[in-house]
Formats: sequence, C-alpha cells, structure tokens
Amino acid sequence: MRFIPTHSLNPLFITTILLHLFIEGSAAVQCTSNQISSLNVAGCDCQQHGVPLKCPLYAPQCDSLVAPSTVVRINPNNGGLNLWGDGCVDGNFACNGCYLWFGSLCRCLKPAGTCTLTTPAVAGNPIWALLEDHMLITTPQKLPGILELHLAPEPNRGWLLGQDTLRNPPQGVTYTRATGALAMNSVATRTEEQIHIHVCDNPASIVRRELSMLTRSSYTTLTNVPIAGIPANSLKCQVAPFSGTNVNVATAIYDELNSIPNYAASCDKFRVGAGLITDIRDYTWVCVTTSTRAAEDLFCHFP
Repeated sequence: MRFIPTHSLNPLFITTILLHLFIEGSAAVQCTSNQISSLNVAGCDCQQHGVPLKCPLYAPQCDSLVAPSTVVRINPNNGGLNLWGDGCVDGNFACNGCYLWFGSLCRCLKPAGTCTLTTPAVAGNPIWALLEDHMLITTPQKLPGILELHLAPEPNRGWLLGQDTLRNPPQGVTYTRATGALAMNSVATRTEEQIHIHVCDNPASIVRRELSMLTRSSYTTLTNVPIAGIPANSLKCQVAPFSGTNVNVATAIYDELNSIPNYAASCDKFRVGAGLITDIRDYTWVCVTTSTRAAEDLFCHFP
C-alpha cells in the first residue's frame, strides 16, 4: 500500500474522500435472515453490541387438548419478539429474542469472525459454530429450537462440537470434560428464538454427583433419575456404553419427543429440554428434562 504524506493532500481532496467514505458507510444495510442462513453477510450490518432492543414480551399460552389438562406459558422470558412461531425472521431483527441470530452468529460468519466452525463457511454445509465467547453453540440453519432439531441435516453435529469442546477446551475457559456440561433449553424456558447449546462449567453439579452413584447397567436407555430438589419423573438419563466416548444427544431428544402421546395436541413438548454431563468415571450421560426448570439452570447452575 502506498503512503501519501499528509502535506500533499489538499482540502478538496480530503473532503471528497470523507464524503465517499460517508456514502459508502451509509450504504450498508442490516443483514437479512436469508443472508445469514446463506452465509452471505460480508456486505451487510449485523445487530450491534449494546443497542437497546425493545420488542413485546410475547408469551403465548398452550392449553392442552389432551388429558391431563395442562397450561404452559411458552417462552415467557424470550427477551421480546415482534413475530412468534417462525424463529428469527426479518421482522424480529431489532428484538432481544433474536440477538443470537442477527448479532452474535451474524458477526461470527463475517470474514473476520473469530468463532469455531465445524465445516468451512460455504453455503449448503451443515455448519455448527462455537461462538467467540465459547459459551454458546448454534448454526446458520434457521431452527427456532429443540423441537426443530431433527430438521437439521446433521442433528447431532452441534452436540458433537460441544462434546469435543469439553474434551479440548479453548484457551481461557474454565470448563473441562470433567467439570463442564452442555444444555439446550425447552421452548417454555428459552430466551432466544434460534437453536443453541449452552457450554458451561459446573464442578459442584449435584446432577454429576448423583449420576456417578447410579448402577450404569440400569441406564442403557432413557430412565428416570430421582434427585432431591428436582420434580419426580422430570429427569431421564442414559449412559454411554464406554468411558470417555461421545453420545448421540439428538437421538435421545427425538425419542423423548416421539414418546409424547398425541404429540400435536399436547403441551408437554414445550417443556422438553436436554443436557449432557460426565460422571466421576468419565462416562457420558445424556439427559432429557420435562420440568419448568430450564435445562441450562439444571446442568450449568444447579445447585
């Protein structure tokens, strides 16, 4: 690059350059949902840090059409949405409930993004990304949450990225395979309308302690795990057959959802969350939750 001494620049030239930069900067437009899902975000603006986003706290109510009758408030903590039910569509650009999609993930996919991708950023690849804060995993496949996980081309790829991240943690994080956990919240408890997996550190986890005391041969399929402080029959877990191995969390989630009677009419599906944690012998456990407690809270913060 050639350097031009400042004394050679006349005022008219400087004014022209500044005007050009102003026009060029003003020409940028917000990234659309389709641009993010097609990895085409180089020439548009992502949602910025620190911008106050105000949308209605949209929390529809599900009234179960099957017995027993239940009422579920759907994601009452979603941070606000203009449109509910279709995920992060363009109408939700300025909403906290879609900041993960239009902000964090969008910046991750920029040419200068610093996140970790499972495959090169090429449209059509089944990409999952560990975002630059190393605390969330998501994908440019537009999927609102856990109920849509099975629609991903490779549903378990994000969970494998999470397990590999715990096994080989990035520099500067505190979690490890022995102390960390993964969690995906239910529809009723999530705060973002784009599917994501929490990666966290919880060395004092009661769930880890209790799972470590179980007879593994009794948990080769999803089986109820009674733990004090957790509602009865709201936590099912399954252990990997060998120590130190990965598990297919997506299949466990699909099996749990598939077991719900009269799925379409039932509100129970909105309470299903999932988590992954290891015991003290390095066996991996995949769990599904069905209580009003967020999976993130149970696996990342409980007690």
